[in-house]
Amino acid sequence: MPTEQPDLVVPWWSFTKPVIATAALSLVRDGLIQLDDPVQENHFTLRQLLRH
Repeated sequence: MPTEQPDLVVPWWSFTKPVIATAALSLVRDGLIQLDDPVQENHFTLRQLLRH
């Protein structure tokens, strides 16, 4: 088992990507949103954001 490293920098943002994608696709599965719906007033779709 590795020892504790209090100064270790961990890129947490990389861990949130699959969590956000899973949550978004769960909403798509439940019919609450669509992959090709625009995101607010922007010209981006959820599909485009998930592929970025």
